[in-house]
Amino acid sequence: MNFELHPFASRIFGLVLDNSDDSPIENAEVSFVDTDHQTQTTSSGEYTFTNVHEGSYTLRFDHADYERYDIENYEISINQIDSVSVKLERYQLKGVISEGDYLRADGDLLENAQVTLLEMGITVNTDSNGEYGFTNITPGYYNFKFEKVGYQPIT
Repeated sequence: MNFELHPFASRIFGLVLDNSDDSPIENAEVSFVDTDHQTQTTSSGEYTFTNVHEGSYTLRFDHADYERYDIENYEISINQIDSVSVKLERYQLKGVISEGDYLRADGDLLENAQVTLLEMGITVNTDSNGEYGFTNITPGYYNFKFEKVGYQPIT
């Protein structure tokens, strides 16, 4: 009788958490890119991989409400047991508006203009650099309204 022995494959486990409050992210997809190794996190943000063979991989963390996070060139060796936990950031909408956006051609930045995300009824003001941002927004298509006293509103 002939037997072929193979080394024990590694075990990788960890947590996927929200960057803003360290809460667990349920149903995040965790995968080794270009392999069949993929799983989803539990309600407590936990995931586990077993039988991962040695090699160099890209370990990917993905969720519809968060920005994708990749750990490239993640090295796995024989018998490795490793904990890999990450914090994901929610998608954010950011932008800059200038006076040119209000039908003026001089291009000066507008401070304290109101930017409203119409579908959610959320309004923010631009800062001194004309920048604005919305946090905790799910990816999708949205309509905005830009307003400032003395300028024609744009929707």
